[in-house]
Amino acid sequence: MDAGRRKYRIRLSELCLSLGTSPDLHFVGDHVSNRICGHVGEYVVVGRERCRIQRVERIDDAEYFEATGRNEPKGRIKAEATTQGE
Repeated sequence: MDAGRRKYRIRLSELCLSLGTSPDLHFVGDHVSNRICGHVGEYVVVGRERCRIQRVERIDDAEYFEATGRNEPKGRIKAEATTQGE
């Protein structure tokens, strides 16, 4: 999950068959703050399926891009040195 400057890996307690096939996905967090921390009672809801969250791990950008199949973040600009007079 990309939360801006921070990235997280969310591990589920069970197989979530609808994950990746449904256009709808949302999280159900704790009852007070609605945050997802990997505690009991937190779910990923995909379509009509509720999938229990087992744990949430903070990961770095490299792990995130590897897990999502991207080589680098979107919007990154690469600059190359050029020689003058060409």
